[in-house]
Amino acid sequence: MPELLSDPLAFTPLVTLLGLFVGSFLNVVIHRLPRMMERDWQVQAAEMRGEPAPESERFNLAAPRSRCPHCGHLITALENIPVVSYLFLRGRCGHCSAPISRRYPMVEVLTAVLSG
Repeated sequence: MPELLSDPLAFTPLVTLLGLFVGSFLNVVIHRLPRMMERDWQVQAAEMRGEPAPESERFNLAAPRSRCPHCGHLITALENIPVVSYLFLRGRCGHCSAPISRRYPMVEVLTAVLSG
């Protein structure tokens, strides 16, 4: 393991790969955090008005699993590989063929480049 850390030919690709996965997680944060904040705001606003809190399903950074925003198809592990799955699926949902935003691979690649 110490050889891996001192050899730039091995270390750089490893850090770049890790950067792709960090970028994938950043996409989850970018997509979900505003929704989580809005739900929290709705609960607080309802409490201030003396109304019951609105019902909502569990929603955080870990759950539920990612879905296609167009058809609701659960994203499989193979469809969730950073950049590779976007290219394999040609930038479209594997179920309904709706276009997938280019933001997802761009964030992943940018994070990988900045990491490596």
